[in-house]
Amino acid sequence: MPSEPSPFVESQGLPPVTPPSGKFIAQLFGIPLLIVAFGTGILLAISWLAGGPHSPDEFIKKLDDSNPDVRWQAAENLAQVLLRDDQLAADSRFALNIADRLKRAVDDNRKSEAGFPERIRGKTRDDVENERRRLESEQTYTLFLAACLGNFSVPAGAPLLCDLAVKDEGTDLKAVARRRWRALWALANLGENVKRFDRIPPAQQTAALAVLEAEASSGEHASWAATALECLRGRQSKSPHAAGVDVALAQCARDKDPFNREMTAFALNFWEGTPEENKRMEDALVRLADDNGAGEDQLARFYDEEEKDTKPQESRAIGKQPGAKIRYNATQALARRGSERTPQDVLAEMLDEDFLRQNFVIEQRRKNNAIVPDENFVTKTLIIALKSTAELHRKNPNVQLGDAVRGRVQRLTESANKAVQTEAKNTLLVLNPAS
Repeated sequence: MPSEPSPFVESQGLPPVTPPSGKFIAQLFGIPLLIVAFGTGILLAISWLAGGPHSPDEFIKKLDDSNPDVRWQAAENLAQVLLRDDQLAADSRFALNIADRLKRAVDDNRKSEAGFPERIRGKTRDDVENERRRLESEQTYTLFLAACLGNFSVPAGAPLLCDLAVKDEGTDLKAVARRRWRALWALANLGENVKRFDRIPPAQQTAALAVLEAEASSGEHASWAATALECLRGRQSKSPHAAGVDVALAQCARDKDPFNREMTAFALNFWEGTPEENKRMEDALVRLADDNGAGEDQLARFYDEEEKDTKPQESRAIGKQPGAKIRYNATQALARRGSERTPQDVLAEMLDEDFLRQNFVIEQRRKNNAIVPDENFVTKTLIIALKSTAELHRKNPNVQLGDAVRGRVQRLTESANKAVQTEAKNTLLVLNPAS
C-alpha cells in the first residue's frame, strides 16, 4: 500500500511516496488496510505461533476460503511472508496461482461494485452497512493479492499488474483508483524483488524456470509464464527485459491523476530492460521530471470536502510547489540510471536546504495552525539528492555537473543536520576522489 514504507525503499535510500490523507485515504485504501499497517507484526507473530499457513497449499486453502475476511487476512499474511521467504517467493507455480486468483478477484470486484447500488436498494441501514463491509473485504483481498505479486521474485504477475495500473474503467471510481495505485506500488516492489532470484541456489532457479517453460508452451496462463521466463532468462544472460512494465509505466506517466504520475516516477527507479525499453522508460522519466502538477488542485479540493464530516487531522503536510514530488522522483530515477538527461536544475533544487524548508511545511492544527518546516521530508530529500548525485557521477562520469549542483553539495557539508552533513561529505569524495 503506498502509505507504507517498504523494506527495499529504505535500503535503497528512496523516499516512500506520500499518498493523500484524511477520510479520502480511508475510503481509497479501506479501513482494514490502515489497521493492518500498525498491526502487521502482531498478526504475523500470532499466525506463526498458531500454526498459520506456511506452504503454498496451505496458503491457497486460506485464499479460497468462503469467508472474505479470512481471504484478505491470508493474502495480507502472504504478502509479508514472501518478503522473508526466498524459496516461496521463487515458486513459479505458486506465483501463477496467485496471479490467477487476483485476476478472478478483480473481475468479481468489478461486477460486485457495479451491482452494489441495486443490492442495497430498499434495504435497511444495517443491511446496507453489511453489504458495504462485505464489498470492502472483497476489495481489500484484491489489494493484498496485488501486493503479493509484487513480493515474488518470479515476475509472473507483471502482465496483470500492468493491466491493473493502466485501466481506469469501472463504476466505483475510488475502487479503481486504489487498485491502480496498489498495482503501481506492487510494480515498484517487483522491480526490486526480482533481483532476489539471482541469489537463490542454481538448482532452485532451474526448477522455477522449468515450470515457467512448461506453462509457457501449453499452460492455462501461457502469456504470463512466457513474460516471466523471458525476464528471468534475460537476467541470467545479463540482458534484462522489462516484462512489459516499460509500456505500462510510459502510459501511466501521462495519467491525469498526479498521484499516479508520482507513483509511476517512483516505480521507474527499479526497472531496466533492453535498449529500446530503457529508452521508453527514460523518455517517460524526462516527461515526469518536467511535471507541472496538473490535477493537484482538484485533489486538494476533494480532500477538504471529505474532511468536513470527519475529525480534523492534527497536522497536514503542505507542498507549495505543484508537481515537485513527481519531478523529484523522476529526477532521482534518471540520476540513478546515469542519464545525461537528468535535469540538473531539479537536482540542484533538491539539494537546496533553505528552499526545501520554505516550500515543504507542516500545518500544526493543534497549535493555532502554526506553519513549520517538514523536517522529515527535507532531510530525506537532501540525502536522496546527494546519493543520486553520487550515483549519476559513478554511472556516467562524462556528465558534467554544474556549479549549482556542486556548490550545494559543498554547502551541505556544513549542514546542521549531521546525517545530511555526512552524506554530503561522502558525495564529495565520489565527485572529487583525489581531494
